Amino acid sequence: RTATPGTSDTPPIPVTPGTPAITATPTTPATPGIPVTPATPGTSDTPAIPVTPGTPVTTATPTTPATPTIPVTPGTPETPATPATPTIPATPGPPATPATPATAGPSDIPATPITPGTPVTTETPATPTTPGT
Repeated sequence: RTATPGTSDTPPIPVTPGTPAITATPTTPATPGIPVTPATPGTSDTPAIPVTPGTPVTTATPTTPATPTIPVTPGTPETPATPATPTIPATPGPPATPATPATAGPSDIPATPITPGTPVTTETPATPTTPGT
């Protein structure tokens, strides 16, 4: 059986023609570069010295101008000291009177009676220990 084409109630969508293809421009062949020779590392018999960073530079603070000194006025000259008066020699006094010996008098404080002490106790000899098992 052959199909019968049907009818459509939708109008056909018009086809927009595409953009024509761009033909590629052939590339220019590359110019060969200069060949690189690998560097030969040098040898050193001295180990590398580590570099210590230096101290940062500080800008100097401008100095304050000096204050002019006050001139010194000379003082009054010193008055010479008065010479010392010579000392008068001491005259020896009369000889000392010997002291009168003291006489023992009666006491108004009654004598404190002496209490006899605790009699001495003799120490009890220690009991000998029994040797262990």
